[in-house]
Amino acid sequence: MISEYNLMVPLPKKENFKKKVLEYAISNKLGLEMQAFVDPNDFSTKKKELNRVEEYKKTLDKFPNFYSIHGPIFDIKPHAVDREILKIVKKRVETTLSVAKKINCRRVIFHTGYNPLISAERQMEYILDAQVKFWTDILSKYEEITICLENMWDFTPVFLKLLVENVNSKRLGICLDIGHLNVYNKTRIDIWFEELKEKINHLHLHDNNGMTDEHLAIGNGNVKWQNIFDNIESLKTNPEAVIEVDSEDKFYASMKYLKQNNFLKR
Repeated sequence: MISEYNLMVPLPKKENFKKKVLEYAISNKLGLEMQAFVDPNDFSTKKKELNRVEEYKKTLDKFPNFYSIHGPIFDIKPHAVDREILKIVKKRVETTLSVAKKINCRRVIFHTGYNPLISAERQMEYILDAQVKFWTDILSKYEEITICLENMWDFTPVFLKLLVENVNSKRLGICLDIGHLNVYNKTRIDIWFEELKEKINHLHLHDNNGMTDEHLAIGNGNVKWQNIFDNIESLKTNPEAVIEVDSEDKFYASMKYLKQNNFLKR
């Protein structure tokens, strides 16, 4: 089980859904994860950035609970070889963190962009070294923010474990995405929790049928949720958990499934 007070709802761009989940979060004392920043084009101009900041300042002005931001996903590779491309990646990451600072958000989620299918000799060693330098530098500039790195295409927990160990910062954690595990993982789920347990401080919960990243309602795919929650129970990090779905129907179906199966506790 996880504490209902550690549960978070997605705060999407869709206005109608956004309004409803915001009201639900406030009335049920749940957290929020903002999804409006996953597209790097949201930062393409200073005006867009400032407008988004003002919008979320108003939204969060009286919000009493914990909230986080999901940073940009597309084309974010902190190990880019081309220095000009790397400058853009760094700019997008730093802009996200600057926005987080302005709206008093203390946790931001990023993907590593690591693809294990690219397996040229010494490739993982290069990527690891580049990302250790990248995230160490970023953390030194934003001392009030915790960054969580999320698994995506990873076959095993090896890369994420090495990365957080080498950066060695209390402000670098792991967001374990259960839907991504169900599609891309090639080892036992238990091993992920065993290897990363001291660093898992954030969870993304959604379902699929093991073929594509569908973001289905929890219980509508083939994720073995009893095993997942047994492993969550073993964690000492007390992670926040986001129901990472993209519609009102999926959200309420997920909540119903979690309650019916006694996966939540007060």
